[in-house]
Amino acid sequence: MTRSPLLLILISSFLISCGFETGNPVHLSEENNNSSPIHSALYVLPTSSCDRLSQCFGWNLNDCQNELWANPGWGSFFSFNPATLNQISNAVYNQDLNLNTDSLASCSDEIINLSCEDEVLNRAVVDGEPNNQENIFQLFESINSCKDIISP
Repeated sequence: MTRSPLLLILISSFLISCGFETGNPVHLSEENNNSSPIHSALYVLPTSSCDRLSQCFGWNLNDCQNELWANPGWGSFFSFNPATLNQISNAVYNQDLNLNTDSLASCSDEIINLSCEDEVLNRAVVDGEPNNQENIFQLFESINSCKDIISP
């Protein structure tokens, strides 16, 4: 009977050390730039912003998230060479860029808490064109914590 708990502990330790249930990030190859790794902390940006835009303006949530993940404007927004969130996520994974998780959480919280009438949220929308991301970075530019998410 004492072997069962010991065996369970050993198996659990092995599985945890292999990365199961530990929240280890998923790293995507460079050729997979348009896919969003579910375990990337940066995934919160398209999730929170598209959720809010979907609730307030009827944007298609999945289309918005996929397009925002692959949007080449992220490089300009963060003032770095990597353009898409996937490329930036890979640079963070490779420790070429730093991720400020406090700023990421604050940015996401501020976006989620915007009212549908808020000018900051409305500037991100092209009137009459759901899912048009032409102005989407105005949303992130209006929130100071969003600007501090990535650093060299």
